[in-house]
Amino acid sequence: FIGHSDGDSATEPAALHSVHSVDLMYGLADDVKIADGAMGTMLQGHGFDFRDCVYERLNLIHPHVVREIHARYVAAGARVITTNTFGLSFHLAQGRLSLAELGAIAEQAVRLAHEASQRAEQRVWVAGSIGPVGDVEAAQATEWFAAQAQALQAAGADVLMLETFGTPAEAHLALQVIRSASHLQAWVQFNVDGQGLLRDATPVEDAAARALSLDPAGIGVNCSPGPPAVLAAVQRLAPGAESNDRRVPAPAHAHRVAPVARTVARLNSAASCRPDVLRLVT
Repeated sequence: FIGHSDGDSATEPAALHSVHSVDLMYGLADDVKIADGAMGTMLQGHGFDFRDCVYERLNLIHPHVVREIHARYVAAGARVITTNTFGLSFHLAQGRLSLAELGAIAEQAVRLAHEASQRAEQRVWVAGSIGPVGDVEAAQATEWFAAQAQALQAAGADVLMLETFGTPAEAHLALQVIRSASHLQAWVQFNVDGQGLLRDATPVEDAAARALSLDPAGIGVNCSPGPPAVLAAVQRLAPGAESNDRRVPAPAHAHRVAPVARTVARLNSAASCRPDVLRLVT
């Protein structure tokens, strides 16, 4: 699985999306699915600065931009596209978003992804992205993970994607919560360094072994330093990636590569989430 519908998927009942989730998992057992790439990088390319803007709010205030990014990935051959919801956990923890906003953002994020996939010649699955919450109390993290899983499921996501987890403990907690809060399949992806270690220095294969006890739909890596490191990490995962006599797919997203040097000049820092508040100078 490398990265990232028929009919009006945004209006399909939740039970049907559960079928789609299982369908995707079986498809991954003997096939490679191409996924989309980073959403944040593309939004930065449109001139939105993450320092001034909660990217997930762009689903509501600039939906055409988010839909266009999804559509470009689909046109390039992506069979799985991820919702623009990765930062919800972080922004909840930082107090930049409230739970009251969560439902509307998740609903719109899933809708935009499905709309972008409607013209695809092949089936496209929408993965509801959930990121880590970081250093918060377990009870608070549980509430936020459950709220996101339920909101994304209700909105019509086909599968849930836990992205960029830096500790096996938080990944384990998130998987436990999602199993209780949602009927959707979920896979987990760890953030590793060039040595295949998580943020807390846990080897990626050890983190995967702990996650495997919860029977995730997939275990992989993302937002790690380039394709060579990602490939090496996936190869380390492979020997133990079996659960209930089935091979567990390995999602792999090499999001982070050497950055292009450029200067970002703020023109109007008071104007939140407006693409014209920045000038990018190469």
